Amino acid sequence: MVVIVVMKKKTNKIDFLGQVDHLIPKSKSAEHVYSWRNYIWSCTNCNKKKSEEGYDVDKKEITILNPCDSEEMKFVDYKKGNYFINCKDVFLKNKLDSKLNVTIESTRLNHDVYIKQRNNLETDIKTTTEALITEKDAFEKNIPNRYYEILNNFIEKIKNSDYKLLIRDVFYKEYIAKLEAIEPQINQKSLELEV
Repeated sequence: MVVIVVMKKKTNKIDFLGQVDHLIPKSKSAEHVYSWRNYIWSCTNCNKKKSEEGYDVDKKEITILNPCDSEEMKFVDYKKGNYFINCKDVFLKNKLDSKLNVTIESTRLNHDVYIKQRNNLETDIKTTTEALITEKDAFEKNIPNRYYEILNNFIEKIKNSDYKLLIRDVFYKEYIAKLEAIEPQINQKSLELEV
């Protein structure tokens, strides 16, 4: 296992961004141990929680969602704190639903605690974005320091979030992109959301 560590220059803070993990566990398939296609990016928490359930030896089939497979991930959607499969092809939907269920069970992806965290994050991003957009003129004229304090706190909160992919793929399009149109400090690069 390789741990990816980044030292932030300004704060000297160490960020553990995640780990390179084996999608097909080493214990289940020795032939895939050194295969590049078997290495995936995994957040530290999911890597610790992910059990041996990710691979069916008899069927020689991966039973969890591969977060690095864009063909699978394009059907994973998000609403009200939960992940679900959004696909019109019934056969593919059933297959991906099965993988999502195993993923959820093995990583506790839709555990109440995580749903609450994601909902709180979404509410915070939505209300802060709306406030910054609607109050920008008033803040800049009357109390510009307060506007920039809220803006900078917002930027730092996103930079330090455990849900960067969710922010980038869902919340950015829904909320933050509207703020980007009027605020030059806001973009995916400044929020450290680029992959």
